Amino acid sequence: MKNNKISYKKLEIRYQIPSTKIIRQRLLIARAIQEGYEQLVKFLTPTVDKLCLDLNQNKTLQLVQLYNDVYNRTLDAHIKKRDSGSLIEENKYFVENLPPFLRYDLLLSVTSDNKDVTSFVSDRLNSIFIRSGEEGRLDNILPTSEDDIQLMEKVIKEEGQHSHNYLIQLEPLVEKLTQGKAPFRQLQKVNDFEVVYGAMEYSYPNQNIWEMIIKRLHELEISSEQSMKRILLELEYHLLFKSFDSNTEGKINILINEAKNCDVLEYSRALVLRFEAIHLIAQNKLSEAEKKLNLAIDNCKKYSFGKLRGSLAKDAFSLAIANQKLIPNNHEKYFRDMAYWGGFEGVTDKFGKIDIYNVSRELHEYFWKELYKCYPSYQPLYASCLHDVEKFNRDFMTCIKDDQPIEQVLKKHKELKKKQLKYPQADSIMMLMMKVSYETLAKLSRYKHPISIEDINEIKKFQKV
Repeated sequence: MKNNKISYKKLEIRYQIPSTKIIRQRLLIARAIQEGYEQLVKFLTPTVDKLCLDLNQNKTLQLVQLYNDVYNRTLDAHIKKRDSGSLIEENKYFVENLPPFLRYDLLLSVTSDNKDVTSFVSDRLNSIFIRSGEEGRLDNILPTSEDDIQLMEKVIKEEGQHSHNYLIQLEPLVEKLTQGKAPFRQLQKVNDFEVVYGAMEYSYPNQNIWEMIIKRLHELEISSEQSMKRILLELEYHLLFKSFDSNTEGKINILINEAKNCDVLEYSRALVLRFEAIHLIAQNKLSEAEKKLNLAIDNCKKYSFGKLRGSLAKDAFSLAIANQKLIPNNHEKYFRDMAYWGGFEGVTDKFGKIDIYNVSRELHEYFWKELYKCYPSYQPLYASCLHDVEKFNRDFMTCIKDDQPIEQVLKKHKELKKKQLKYPQADSIMMLMMKVSYETLAKLSRYKHPISIEDINEIKKFQKV
């Protein structure tokens, strides 16, 4: 009887007359879906009518079909494995029952066991989008005939075999290079550009091996695409890994010009702009570098997928606040791109609480400690706030050491009392001291052991300034 009452109650809730609010919500959702469908048809196949039911012509219907298929397979996995009480078992059943073209290609982002899914999938997508000469053709994502199924499975097998052959050649090469066994001779034995290129991703005791790899790539390249890959690799090596010497600036100028004259520049423009920005930073041209990074971010919207946009936003944000206070309205665009495009991935612990104020402080430090370095012929720059803090700190520490009144230091540096420091929070020296003292007292209040009155009074001195 009790169970019947519960069933009746659920039926009553399920089939009750919907309120006006719910009706409006459902109509809005339906309208949004309809608008999305129409816009996709217009974007993907401009010459095809939105009412066309031919999957070969109306590619958007293939996306609708894919959604239906994934939904039904998810529901089926839940029904079959819900008794196990384990979501892992449901997911396992879902993956194991997918056809190969879905499991190993189209749905790779949800079926892969790889922990770094974004990087894993972005490599696959970039390998598709970078192909030149295919811009006018839109492939089927779902098979519309038996021939399509066979073709898709054939492509997957061929790519799997290619990956297997690649690893068979790469692993022994990396092992011998790591051991330092005649590295130049080992590289000369390999005639596959991609294998030699893959060897660049590993660390070696002898750093000269990287230069040998780049030289061998130069010998093997036979297409514009390969030339661009070698140029970008060489730029990355000289700008981010190798220490600058008197020849670095000239080499970078030559490589950037070479990249700009390459036939496939359009597809790699974002990366070229990124390295050009780092080159400008090394020349102390910070405002020009920020403009280049903004151009690179805009270019990512056209020809890039993955974390590059988030990484560019991180560098642009750190550059924008290197010597000025945070202006949320101006700098929020960088923060959003970092959030949406993987700019915080792997560094959440470092940033702590993810808000624009906390992140800006960390990025100010990141720029001056990690991103900035100049060529030997240029005078090194420093954070302008550092000069003010150090000037004050020398007298301040002497005052503390000699147990002198702090008023003497404040009188000597009265111009710093209200001056805003050029760093994200734009505090004055006084405000900074007060924040430090309040934060210290807050931490001490959570400290379990007793604190001496003398120590507390010493900290409170700063609050009375």
